Amino acid sequence: MTQPGARDYEAVFIYETGEEKVGTTKNFVAETLTGSQIKILKEEDLGERSLAYEIKKNDRGHYYHYELQSEPQALSTVEGTFKLRPEILKFVFYRKDS
Repeated sequence: MTQPGARDYEAVFIYETGEEKVGTTKNFVAETLTGSQIKILKEEDLGERSLAYEIKKNDRGHYYHYELQSEPQALSTVEGTFKLRPEILKFVFYRKDS
């Protein structure tokens, strides 16, 4: 069921490489999102790729794509948490067009 005021979003995360790091970071992201009342509609592992430029001394990253449903304020809240995690190299949330 859709929450009133909830919107559809997409997110792309780039994690540090390494099977164990990717697994624990992916679990952390999922728990943080669901704990903040953000519904994960779909997630897709896009695999490891070379980065266009070095990020936090990494030249490769593991990409992960999410489709989400959330109120805008909830995304603002979790952004600060994700910025503090060194194993999350980059992330972006963007609103899907209706």
